[in-house]
Amino acid sequence: LSLPAEMGELVNLLSLQVKTNELSELPKELGKCEKLEKLDVSHNMLTQLPVEIGQLRGTLKLLDLEFNALIFPPRAIIAKGTDNCLKFLEEMRVDRDKKSK
Repeated sequence: LSLPAEMGELVNLLSLQVKTNELSELPKELGKCEKLEKLDVSHNMLTQLPVEIGQLRGTLKLLDLEFNALIFPPRAIIAKGTDNCLKFLEEMRVDRDKKSK
């Protein structure tokens, strides 16, 4: 189960709370929600986050990932907090984009 890709069109979205929805993935388009300050995806079935979410570094202040089966980003990164998690995702996105050129 996932959110629709069209979520990325909600460029003025400030907060998104989708906890306890059995989500197994998030659309990469969430990275386009440039004003998003709070993203609560706790209590779902996520195993990875799209690297595009790293583009929200600077605006996203709260990223609640509790009670998911995340393997990417690694738990050690997640444990360091929202900013470190977003920085890691952004670095992975930049590396991926460099390799695809």
